[in-house]
Amino acid sequence: MGAGILGNPYFRKNDISYSWVGRGDWQYIRTFKVSKEVLKMDKILLICEGLDSIATVTINDRVVGKSDNMFVRYIFDIKSVVKDTNVIAVDFKSPVQYGEEKANASEYKVPPDCPPYYFHGECHRNMVRKMQCAFSWDWGPAFVTMGIWKDIYIQATDGMIITDVTTETSKVNDTWKLHMDIFTRSSDKIAENGLLEIAIQGTDVEVTRDVKLNKGLQTLSEIYDIPKDDTFLLSRETVKGHTKTQRLSFYFRINNHPIFLKGSNWVPADSFPERVTKDRLRNYLQSAVDANMNCLRVWGGGIYESDYFYDLADEFGILIWQDFMFACALYPVDEDFLSSVKEEVTYQVRRLKNHPSVFAYSGNNENEAAIAGSWWPGVFRNKILMSDYVKLYVDTILTIVKETDPTRPYMTSSPSNGIASAMEGGLSSNPGNTRYGDSKTPKRAKAASLQGIVQAIAMRTETEHYRRWQSEINEYGEGKTMGALYWMFADIWQAPSWSSIEYGGKWKMLHYYAIHFFSPVLISPFISNHESTDHLQVYIVVDELSEFQRTKLQDGNNFPNLDNRHELPAMLGNTLFPSWKKQSLLDILKDKLEERNEVLSLFSGTVYMRVYSWDSLDTKYTEQLEFKLFKPSELIYKISVQNLVLKSGCGAPGNCFVVLYIGDINNGHSTWYPLTTFKDAIGLREPDLKVELIKTTEDDNVFELQLRTDAVAPFVWLEARGIKGRFSDNGFLMFLPQKTILFYAWETTDADILKERVTIKSLMDIYN
Repeated sequence: MGAGILGNPYFRKNDISYSWVGRGDWQYIRTFKVSKEVLKMDKILLICEGLDSIATVTINDRVVGKSDNMFVRYIFDIKSVVKDTNVIAVDFKSPVQYGEEKANASEYKVPPDCPPYYFHGECHRNMVRKMQCAFSWDWGPAFVTMGIWKDIYIQATDGMIITDVTTETSKVNDTWKLHMDIFTRSSDKIAENGLLEIAIQGTDVEVTRDVKLNKGLQTLSEIYDIPKDDTFLLSRETVKGHTKTQRLSFYFRINNHPIFLKGSNWVPADSFPERVTKDRLRNYLQSAVDANMNCLRVWGGGIYESDYFYDLADEFGILIWQDFMFACALYPVDEDFLSSVKEEVTYQVRRLKNHPSVFAYSGNNENEAAIAGSWWPGVFRNKILMSDYVKLYVDTILTIVKETDPTRPYMTSSPSNGIASAMEGGLSSNPGNTRYGDSKTPKRAKAASLQGIVQAIAMRTETEHYRRWQSEINEYGEGKTMGALYWMFADIWQAPSWSSIEYGGKWKMLHYYAIHFFSPVLISPFISNHESTDHLQVYIVVDELSEFQRTKLQDGNNFPNLDNRHELPAMLGNTLFPSWKKQSLLDILKDKLEERNEVLSLFSGTVYMRVYSWDSLDTKYTEQLEFKLFKPSELIYKISVQNLVLKSGCGAPGNCFVVLYIGDINNGHSTWYPLTTFKDAIGLREPDLKVELIKTTEDDNVFELQLRTDAVAPFVWLEARGIKGRFSDNGFLMFLPQKTILFYAWETTDADILKERVTIKSLMDIYN
């Protein structure tokens, strides 16, 4: 592309036109010089941080090393071949051709062979250790790249080179221990004795001690006491439902506090990873934070992301669920393949374990489900393929993870039943069972025009359901849901997909909706049908708590509105995440209460409910809903739709919708809900919708927009054509005559330019 031989690969059908690139062999060649000082050194190493993927490296026509894995750092000793002026060549074999040769040489078929024809993809990706979606996916193109995709450089020494440093924490009695491993490569001239000096930033730990040094590879291990308490663990507990069968819960705790995971699934930001800049990564992860996400899952069909990605996750407090790079396929387990995988997993776990954001590993994406669900002919309960699966993800990867990073949990697959799958030998007959652990549901509508609304509403509906369920269990043992990561975060290229962010960073309607359905305080209305009668139910869901509040018991012995099946708060005082444990209420509260009949509620206040008709901006009915929460999710209001229609004078459910809010209706927590399906709404008309004023704020990159309408406007959509940035809200229902929105510019602009570029429309525009 830089030479002008290829145009923009994302232009029109260039993914098809340029397929010849991935089917050919390529050579990278250049000359380089080595100084006399370096040539005198005992150890001269060529460090290849990333070779994609099947490569032979020669220097001065002598082979110094080979690569067969995109995800491995290769270190080659080149002392015997270098001189003052050198020629280095890296010859890459076509991954497409390599995959076909490996598949043909296999003793038995390891599916899948090829993607569906309409993917315009390449075959036998499972035979090659490289980015799997490079061969095409249902949301991405086939660009089977090859080349030097990370740094390549020389290191030389007469002493020692430190290649990696890893740390892990453990608690012994009341003391936290820091275990540190220093991985080294030493020359033959290394002194027998050395001095190890370690200083841990943010602590008073500074250590100097004598160490014995060995030639070649060596690991130095140290253990220190640290004054920190910042760890996480995977927790599973037996959950009793209304059936006789006990099920397993699945959730994570940080500092002993259960957390509800809120986020999305991350695929590579570009088919060509080296094009992804630090600015784009920062923009993407900031967008996750802005949408109230606390977790991203790095999906197993892409790449182990850059160090900068994980640095940003550490900085922003985003938890990373890390898949290993195996997805939607079965894989060979011959000696060469497993040897390469062992190098890959060891290197990547060493690299990732120092990032506090990485909180869990998963062996693959959907491969357990592929066997259980018979995704390909001859796969279902195939003993050879099942044995191979266990050999790869349990015997090999799990073993390395346990040895290299015992502090983090490992799931063999996603979805999976966790311990239940392990009890079945690592493979469940029904992975993703909703009564055991990590499960997945079908993807929703793709985002394009009207379908963008459908996608946003569908994800809102599903996510709010999961958040309401974190305090409930149904008669089938389902419930106590503790996370919702929707598919998917951002596009790999420009395409109508399931993502909430377009290629390049523009937010789709779904991402704006995520701000609300992932809000720390959520008002969640929905209509249920019980005994043929529709009921409006309103839940409050709280993730973050500023403080507990005193409230009176209804009598001296009973907890209000609860029975002994419910879980009660175990941690008192200020906390971000509520922790729950079944124990005596009085034991919990006895040292915190002033009177015997007082308890501490989690959150209390008033939800204001307004009923509007679709044909007017005037309120038809108002009601105040007082509430006190004793669980993270709790029903605070229930009324039959028929009774609400009568009370409000709506005439029929199709005439009205409800608005619910806490605090300021414009700036507080708020939501809306129709009393019938939206397609049956009666009274909507085309509004006179306009942006009346755009002005700058105290922040040069933030602009205030004042909107006006003369009628109810559903799914109002703002665009700033040609200006990178996002709005404070979008895709909203405008039911008041005026509304103020902010625009956060990601590039330099001014109010005059913005006035020319901003457009506004609503759902009603599609009818004209």
